[in-house]
Amino acid sequence: MRTTVELPDSLLRQAKEKALAQGITLKEVVIQALRKDLEAGDPSSLRLVEFPLIQTGMPGTVRITNADIEALEIDDDAGR
Repeated sequence: MRTTVELPDSLLRQAKEKALAQGITLKEVVIQALRKDLEAGDPSSLRLVEFPLIQTGMPGTVRITNADIEALEIDDDAGR
């Protein structure tokens, strides 16, 4: 299906550069970007979390340092 979309010049330039760098068409760059954005908003792509997120020795209290948070983020990034 054909459609017309007005894009800011700088955005169009970036999309054309990406298409050239990846050896694909501008159309494919737009399709990929749109798919990625639409899938990111899909509730089925959300991940469930288990509670409590942080285990403590005394329920109802949390004593956590910046180092603890950093370690948790590193674990999360590693998929642990």
